[in-house]
This record gives sequence, structure tokens and C-alpha cells, in this order.
Amino acid sequence: MYQSNIETAAQEQYEGNVTAINQGAGIAAGGANRSAAISAGGVNKAYGLEVEGNKIQFNTTNTAAGQVKEANLEASRMRELSTVISGMARDMDRRIEEGMRQRY
Repeated sequence: MYQSNIETAAQEQYEGNVTAINQGAGIAAGGANRSAAISAGGVNKAYGLEVEGNKIQFNTTNTAAGQVKEANLEASRMRELSTVISGMARDMDRRIEEGMRQRY
């Protein structure tokens, strides 16, 4: 009977250990799954923010390029107008000089 009680106690301890190990493994697996889900959520959020940032950067770069293009076209028009006015002013100056030479 004493032997039987020791065997029964050893068997109960063994079963208790197996149960505890299984529960610990379940808790660990649950924690790992939860951590993976949280990490995946963070990665997806970061990806979304990166995409949104890229869209904003593209749009602002595109807008800036359009503004630079318009500014360059306006500068070109002003240089063209300046060239025309300078040419006219030189021509008028020359004609005025010729007119003054004829009088005196």
C-alpha cells in the first residue's frame, strides 16, 4: 500500500507537471501570436504612412515643378520683352542722334 501511494503521488505529480507545461506552452503561444499581430499592425500602419508621405511629397514636388516652369516661362517672356525694348531704345537713340547731326 505504501508503494501504491508513492506511485499514485508520482503519477499525480507527473500529470500535474504535464498539465502545467501544456498550459505554459499555450500561454507562450498566445503571447507570441498576439505579439506577431501587434507587429503586423505596426508594419501595416508604417507602410500606410510611408505611402501617404510619398503621395504628399510627389504632389508637392509636382506643384513646385509647375511653379518653376511658369516662373521660367515668365522670365523668358520678360527677357524677350527687354530685348525688344532695348532694341527699340537703341534704334530711337540712333535716330535721335542722326536727327540732331543734321540740324547742327
